[in-house]
Amino acid sequence: MYSEKENPSGVGTVGNAKCGDIMRMYFDIAEKAEDGEY
Repeated sequence: MYSEKENPSGVGTVGNAKCGDIMRMYFDIAEKAEDGEY
């Protein structure tokens, strides 16, 4: 299920709001990617 990450390094949103398909990804990035959720 959808969850929001607290204090992410970055957030990306992509999709088509007209048909309701939207994906939001939260990233924690240090020297390399450590964690990503969608």
